[in-house]
Amino acid sequence: MTTTPPLRAAYIDNGIHGLADAFPNQSYIEYTALPVGADFRPDLDPYDLLVVPNGSDHVAMFAIRDAVRGFLERGGALFCFDGWFTDWVPGHTWICDTQKPTREVRYLVDHAPEGLMDDVNLDDLIFMNGISGWWACGYIDPAPSAQVVLRDTWNRAVVVWDDRSTQGTLFLTASGPLGHYREYGGANGLTALYENALRLLARSRVPA
Repeated sequence: MTTTPPLRAAYIDNGIHGLADAFPNQSYIEYTALPVGADFRPDLDPYDLLVVPNGSDHVAMFAIRDAVRGFLERGGALFCFDGWFTDWVPGHTWICDTQKPTREVRYLVDHAPEGLMDDVNLDDLIFMNGISGWWACGYIDPAPSAQVVLRDTWNRAVVVWDDRSTQGTLFLTASGPLGHYREYGGANGLTALYENALRLLARSRVPA
């Protein structure tokens, strides 16, 4: 029986305390941190997946936008969980909007790929300590061919899955953090959504 090798992932490391705890190696994925510095020009070729966590440096990401686009066109995957205020994500725009009342924030599943929302409790994304609206910020103007996974109260995209607009895969949130948070007691819904996305990505890389 052929054993599927683990996904090779890199994550942008902006020096945030505890970031590595959200991306520990697992049997099915191995992580490498890419620290942001003055001469930030990472080689993305060795990786299957680039993760851009919440709190990343989007000026630095804009500087490597051509490398990111090339990575996607070679079949790589981009998972971005931060509001990208510079134009480096191909085909998608994050729009910051703080005008809507957070007490009214709710999320609805729209068009999720099969398996992506398995065991995801939406309340984990909506509420923290009984207060709503903590997770996403603003919304995404997605590429026309993308699947909108979650919409908010005002019918705006807050989670997008896109395996059509490039040769690769994009999984984007409107600044909503995701990771292996279960490892240190975080909300299970955030972990489930992230790990489901990893499974979908791994499945797409298994030869038919």
